[in-house]
Amino acid sequence: MAHPFTVREIARQAGVSDATVDRVLHGRPGVQSGTAGQVQQAIQDLEAQRH
Repeated sequence: MAHPFTVREIARQAGVSDATVDRVLHGRPGVQSGTAGQVQQAIQDLEAQRH
């Protein structure tokens, strides 16, 4: 998933830790589906704010 945002920006937007964002972006285990959805939504929100 390519995007121009840092892990920290996404984490702040989603309200989760940097480590959680890293796990989601790299498809690693240990993240609940709802939390992964928050991260995906945060990326979409950041993209919308950018436009």
